[in-house]
Amino acid sequence: MIAKIYKICLFALAGLLIQSCSDSFLDFDPVAAENSASFYLTMNHAELAVAAAYSTLSTRTAWDRDINFVMGDVTSNDAEAGGDFENEVPGTEDFNRFTFLPTSGALGDCYGVMFRGVHFCNTGLEKIPNILETDPNADPEIINIRLAELKFLRALNYMYLTNIFGQVPLADHILLPSEYDLDVAPIKDIYLLVEQDLKEAMAVLPEKSALSSQNIGRATKGAAKALLARMLIFESSYATNFPGDARFEGMTARWQEALDVCEDIRNSGEYSLVGSEGETYSTWRGPETNGYQYMFTIEGENCAESIFEIQYINDGLDYTLTRAGSLVQWTSARYYSNPDGTQGTTGYWGLGWPTQSLVDEYDADDARLHANVNMPGDSIQISGGVNHPTNFDNSGTGYYMKKYELSAEQFANAGGHGWQKSPANIKLLRYADVLLMASEAAIMLGNNAKALEYINMVRSRARNCGNGTVPADLTGTVTLAQLIAERRMELAFEGRRYFDMVRWNIARDLLNNTETPLGFPIVWESPKNDFMPIPQREITTSSGKITQHEGW
Repeated sequence: MIAKIYKICLFALAGLLIQSCSDSFLDFDPVAAENSASFYLTMNHAELAVAAAYSTLSTRTAWDRDINFVMGDVTSNDAEAGGDFENEVPGTEDFNRFTFLPTSGALGDCYGVMFRGVHFCNTGLEKIPNILETDPNADPEIINIRLAELKFLRALNYMYLTNIFGQVPLADHILLPSEYDLDVAPIKDIYLLVEQDLKEAMAVLPEKSALSSQNIGRATKGAAKALLARMLIFESSYATNFPGDARFEGMTARWQEALDVCEDIRNSGEYSLVGSEGETYSTWRGPETNGYQYMFTIEGENCAESIFEIQYINDGLDYTLTRAGSLVQWTSARYYSNPDGTQGTTGYWGLGWPTQSLVDEYDADDARLHANVNMPGDSIQISGGVNHPTNFDNSGTGYYMKKYELSAEQFANAGGHGWQKSPANIKLLRYADVLLMASEAAIMLGNNAKALEYINMVRSRARNCGNGTVPADLTGTVTLAQLIAERRMELAFEGRRYFDMVRWNIARDLLNNTETPLGFPIVWESPKNDFMPIPQREITTSSGKITQHEGW
């Protein structure tokens, strides 16, 4: 599996790819003796360079915790920051309350990690083709596939950069020193690069079914198509919901293109909704785990529904080198109840309290609710593999997250255990999301038959994972409001909610003038909070060439 080779590049490329701590995140001058002229010579060098680009996805706490959990969910109306009390982790609570500043460490770290990923892609795209001339054993077909993977990864980084920060610098090549202080570019210009990268990648990448077991986790044709569909949905949403807004100049409603790409993915036959016919699976949760819950277990990783996920392993490496995640530690229930009623500590931190608003969105018997939310009557497995009733006395909403729980054997009792060493993968693209994007595009096109077909495929799977009665199929004219609710229930805690709220232009209605559980008032403003600020470090080091977003 490709996750296993992530750690290799940390050492093999250490001298080549180290970033100076004193310069902008866009400045990547090598500081060690080895340089690109002496490195990009062999097929093995090409493989290591591509592994370096993948490795940024598993940078400690960046993608799983900060990008998806904090910026995608805690900022939304689905989750509170939580912990032992509301403000236990002030940096996370700042995102919950929208009191974060351009100096936020999480913003700077994530901005840097994603631009580091862009840089590794740019470097590989420029240097790897020359290996065909320096290594007689280099395989042209494999070289082309690796280049396509880099184009996918560059597009992935830029999609998330624009989701979070909106307008950012556009770097589509190795920057010269004179270019380190690029100003931000229009989002449309970035989308043009994303679209070009993905279409070129689609033409070369193999389908998921063609990957060998050693290559599971690499980008595929389906992954490039799904990311392209997401880009088309975002562009169409911005064009539709922000008319006349200069930030989205040049964008057009491309709903038909989005629908076509989603249907192409469906027609490929490469993916399916696991558990759609009521199939069950053997996992740590039991021998008859329903399909929806199965996806979010170790046993369900890279399943038939998975299109692209970050590959994590507990490799036993030290704090800053581990290729693993942190969501299990951060979000699993913090307390359990002893038989005598006293409170015991699980060792987890219990952040990301699910909101009552999210819980109320579901039917009480929806299997997805019980897979996503740890609620009264549920249990939590603690060290030693023992299940105890969850205790909610310290949860401000009365709930904890369940989605990323693991067995004690898989995490709490595993060798080399640490809070940042969860082996659970993070799904960035999955088939249910594609079907819901197809339904949304069909709604916007007035094609009710297709809108109903696709949304009901998702609801049917959820129904067959539960008691067979809820959620029932929608009938009549499906509305955008129903689609919004379905995405919320299906994709809860997968880092999509806040970015969806912004593109639909409903964040103000759902967040402004609300309160946290302890009564702290939330002030959400547009255009200020549509996107997060460019990190102050970038503004400062650019000597004013990079301009900050309006309102910051």
